[in-house]
Amino acid sequence: MRMRIIYFLVFLWCAPVFATPEARLGELLSHFNSYSAHFTQKTYANRQQARITEGEVVLLRPGYFRWETTTPLNQSIIATPKNVWIYDVELAQATHSQMNDEGGSSPAHLLSGSNNYIQSQFTISRYVKTGSEEQFYLSPKQSNTNFSAMQLTFRNNELVGMQYKNNIGETNQLIFTNIQLNLPVSPNDFIFKPPPAVDVLDQ
Repeated sequence: MRMRIIYFLVFLWCAPVFATPEARLGELLSHFNSYSAHFTQKTYANRQQARITEGEVVLLRPGYFRWETTTPLNQSIIATPKNVWIYDVELAQATHSQMNDEGGSSPAHLLSGSNNYIQSQFTISRYVKTGSEEQFYLSPKQSNTNFSAMQLTFRNNELVGMQYKNNIGETNQLIFTNIQLNLPVSPNDFIFKPPPAVDVLDQ
């Protein structure tokens, strides 16, 4: 009986412990300062055939991200804690805006935000762990966001998937591959200068 108690205490000591799903999500996101990956995104709307886009994402915590779609269109979203640029290569147009509460609650900004930001802006409604896979179901606390629900999937402590429903009813599923953590990335990598002959719009 005494040995069983000792084994149980050793198990409790060695097992990973976190107080809440919010704390666990913060722990997983804290594994990286920078995150880069290839993404494949499927968008579903009104039971139509999925639209598929592919590209690259780079995050630097806290507050920086670059989301570059390469297929079928070439478009980039570059954000810092203060500014957002959307650059459409085919249209030769770049749109500049200040980062606000709505932009700050985008899926990419959630991933690049600080742990305090995540806990203040989002509620985890459900947490599921199956083997090495963990899923978090989130909803924004504010109504002025561009998505209504989100699911994050981690496998072996790495973010491998994301699904969210935007405010026009579309469901977006993303799979991340070629994941690289903590590469040498700096805020200077998120400075955008519009190329010559590109129309610049300020919002």
